[in-house]
Amino acid sequence: MLFDVATQRWEEVAKVSGDWANWSKTGDYIYFLHWEEPQSVMRVRIRDRKLERVADLKNLGQAGQFLFYLSLAPDDSPFWFAT
Repeated sequence: MLFDVATQRWEEVAKVSGDWANWSKTGDYIYFLHWEEPQSVMRVRIRDRKLERVADLKNLGQAGQFLFYLSLAPDDSPFWFAT
């Protein structure tokens, strides 16, 4: 959800759930971790709400349970790590 300051209303960005949301450097996208199958890094383009899968994470959790964190590199490429 995004809050539009001009209209004072909340707007739905995407109909999926996610964690660790990160804005792209230009503000055109929001990147996030998506936990439903298939687990992945997703991004949504703000202007038209287009949803894209950026990376597949389906095999990362097989060795045990981890705490994942998502961030963006200076070129907006996603990187994630687990503890």
